[in-house]
Amino acid sequence: GFCLNRLFLFAMSLFLLATLLLIRIDYTTSQIPLAGQRTIGTAIKNGLIRHHEQTVFEETTQWGGVINYIWVTGDDTKQTRMRIYVDGETTPSLDFDFYDAVGIGFKDEHAPWSNQVMGKNAKNNAYLTYRIPFGQSIRITVETESKDAFTLFWFICRGLAWGSASLKPKNIEWGSGLYGIPSNSRLKLYKQAHVLQPYQFVTLYNKTTAGAVWMVTIEAESTDLNFLEGCFRGYLDGSQRPMFLSSGTEDFFNSAFYFDVGVFHSAMAGLTHKKQAEVKGNKLWQLGMYRTFDRDPLVFGKSLALQWRNCEHTGMGATDCPNQWAKKQMTPQHGNASLPSVAVMAFQSYVWVYEW
Repeated sequence: GFCLNRLFLFAMSLFLLATLLLIRIDYTTSQIPLAGQRTIGTAIKNGLIRHHEQTVFEETTQWGGVINYIWVTGDDTKQTRMRIYVDGETTPSLDFDFYDAVGIGFKDEHAPWSNQVMGKNAKNNAYLTYRIPFGQSIRITVETESKDAFTLFWFICRGLAWGSASLKPKNIEWGSGLYGIPSNSRLKLYKQAHVLQPYQFVTLYNKTTAGAVWMVTIEAESTDLNFLEGCFRGYLDGSQRPMFLSSGTEDFFNSAFYFDVGVFHSAMAGLTHKKQAEVKGNKLWQLGMYRTFDRDPLVFGKSLALQWRNCEHTGMGATDCPNQWAKKQMTPQHGNASLPSVAVMAFQSYVWVYEW
């Protein structure tokens, strides 16, 4: 009987291990067979970009596909504007400055740095590996915003076209492979640029749809760093009560104490720029930040409003960043309240979201 019990326990252990392995496979790209798929892409050497849109890649397929990799360099890449049109769009769902797209603040040329989702390994260079799914067609265009009439341009992009209806995956991985997004989802970019008064709120994203946030980048400047006290809030699926996503701005970007140790670049978050600059007679702090949600998904089933603030009140009031855990918002009251000196803050944000 003792031996039978041990055999039974051993068999159950093997069964559980196999089950866990199958669950793991379900989240990763190993479910997507490469046999039968088709690689798509192109490269351009010594190209010229001018002050008008020009197509650098276009593909039409029967069953759709995904762009996996875009790399750019040139003699003025920081002034390159890229647009990506998916499935016959007349207005591109992705329209971006290439440096801003990878979170490079204030055109900072610091290099090399890289991670599994993006990087910069030379001056006037950057790459990204964000998954860009499409159903039938995709077109990529570039345009220079340089003061020069044209700039030199080198370009590589690559992806997969699904080989048949049966080979089209239900999900594709969106970064490390830990989680998958529906292959019929679409990557959208939402941009904001505002000047915020002290304690003013701003909504960076507000849509009624299902989806998941892929990345947030912010480029901000102010005469002081107190705006970093501001907390991020998410109003998910129609909730009137926010989910607090951070206890401060630099906390949201995986740092602390006003980014006291300077720039860093990881796959999850980074500070690409932190300097003081003289602007129109004012000495301004300038910061560039990015945060991906690859391993920390921010998923919503019906809607999401993503909110940020210039500095913060701390306490248990309706608009405060809480200083203790409470299941319900308490009677409005400010705790240790606010910083005594909060300046006006100007910012630009990119919010990348997969919607389905």
